[in-house]
Amino acid sequence: MDVRQLEAFLAVVDHGSFSAAAEALFTVQSNISSHVARLEAEVGQALLDRRTRQLTPAGLAVERRGREVLRQIASIGDELASLQDRVIGEVECGTTPSVGLWVLPRTLAETTRSWPEISVTIVEAQSDALVQRVLNGSLDLAITTNTRAREAAVDPLFDEDVVAVLSPEHDLANNKHVTLGQLASSTLLLPLPDNPLYDHIARAFDQARVPLRNSIEVGSSALVSAMAGAGLGVALVPATAAPNVPQLDGVRLPVADLPPREVALTTRAGHTPSTAATVVAEILARTARAAALHMPGCRVRAGRNVDSA
Repeated sequence: MDVRQLEAFLAVVDHGSFSAAAEALFTVQSNISSHVARLEAEVGQALLDRRTRQLTPAGLAVERRGREVLRQIASIGDELASLQDRVIGEVECGTTPSVGLWVLPRTLAETTRSWPEISVTIVEAQSDALVQRVLNGSLDLAITTNTRAREAAVDPLFDEDVVAVLSPEHDLANNKHVTLGQLASSTLLLPLPDNPLYDHIARAFDQARVPLRNSIEVGSSALVSAMAGAGLGVALVPATAAPNVPQLDGVRLPVADLPPREVALTTRAGHTPSTAATVVAEILARTARAAALHMPGCRVRAGRNVDSA
């Protein structure tokens, strides 16, 4: 099996078409088509449905193993460099937007200062999508929430409250905290239904036997917080997404019966990471726990890399 065949196949998967894959690999479309056709001939099965551009079951298997093969090949040079007390490599790191804003600047600063030959690429997405990318090998590690995938290795970093943001004029604004029952009569500003946070909130309402109604779904935590501050409803957002709500003319309150989310460092179970990925993971875990010490609504989980500085 030729490495170029795997590279061409994965480029089609990542970029969505043969022409886009050719552009990404600085070649012509006929070369991409030839490499993919030869790979399919070698494995004896179709990997791509040419009509829908979807992966076949065989294609899914080749994608997962192919990414691992290419990463292992790339890590050879990294391992040789480590024999000279150098760490070289590229690390793909995923994060949810609100947590990444607090954690990743410190992680990247320390990585750049201590290990200048490591290159880190950051991908922002919802937690479920990040977990899938970790499992299929397109990400080395990710900061995720409430991860339950059996194939994932999860290192808990901190627990994060989901808080209510409301206008200072709201009837509940002077409370020390609120309950889901108290919020039921308000218009709720929630994440989109495909966001894992929506499911987290919906389960809490169900367990509290409080109907979830009168809601408006919005794709941005910052936007729903601003809408709440303007009196359009009560936003339920992660604590890391509402650190400075007074600047938005909003009031932030704990929700007594809304459980926190677990924020964790997620990698692929049973997979040996590159030296560079291991270094970045260690720095990320330490800086995340240190940041959580100063984030309202967050509580550090037990771990070795807690830095109170």
